Parts: sequence; C-alpha cells; structure tokens
Amino acid sequence: MTEIKISDKLSASLTNLGVDNPRGEVCITCSDEARPLEILNVSPDMTTAVARSESGKETVDVSLVAPVAPGDKILVHAGLAITKVEA
Repeated sequence: MTEIKISDKLSASLTNLGVDNPRGEVCITCSDEARPLEILNVSPDMTTAVARSESGKETVDVSLVAPVAPGDKILVHAGLAITKVEA
C-alpha cells in the first residue's frame, strides 16, 4: 500500500467535515478498509457467501479465497474476500 502523508491543516479540515481518521491506512483507490467477517453459509458454486459483520449480515464474493466453510474468518475489502484469517 502506498503511504500518503497529509498536512496537519488538511487533516484538521477533513476531521471537521466528518471524515474519521483521515490519516488511517485505507485503500488509496476507494478509501475502504478490509473488515473481518465470519462466514455463515456458502453458495453451492463457492463464489459467494453470507457473512456476519459488525453491522449485520452481508453477501460477499469469496471466489479468490475458496474453498471456505461456515465459521471461517475472512477479511473483506469492497465486498470481496481478500484473505482467510487463521485462528
């Protein structure tokens, strides 16, 4: 990930506009972070799964990390599972 440094003035302005942690590590393209989710069930073709996040259930693409099973932990970025999280 490319690190971008922003000035104190810009950081303060972004914070005042409601941008949380403008200096945090996020995707430079979409400003999204990878989030941990737990798989609840998987589609028969192993391309999507319903997973539990802090905000509830969501359907995510798991084709890059398949095979997966209920109970597996994954990191999701922009609706796509990018890695499994080992316990």
